[in-house]
Amino acid sequence: GGRMSSDGGAILVKQADDILGLSRRFAACFCDERHPGFIEYQVEDLVRQRIMGLSLGYEDLNDHDALRHDLIFGLASDRLSGRRANCAALAGKSTLNRLERSGHKADRYC
Repeated sequence: GGRMSSDGGAILVKQADDILGLSRRFAACFCDERHPGFIEYQVEDLVRQRIMGLSLGYEDLNDHDALRHDLIFGLASDRLSGRRANCAALAGKSTLNRLERSGHKADRYC
């Protein structure tokens, strides 16, 4: 079968997100304090990926280590490849965890 996905519903979720602008509006609530030269995943990319995961039933962050290589999930998250050669198209559980645990003044995603 090669590289396949069972998450065809992700395309419908992406269309709803595009219409509602939920990911974009929610990402605007964050103030990204990270150094721009070291950023692989924009806050909106991370938020969109997490919303896609939750809407498809992937509530645990550890699911994203496998989902980051899923073609349909990448298509729905508007990222089919990493910007740098050594990066996956989507963020892994550690990167998403840093976003979710943010909220303190000293954090990068205040």
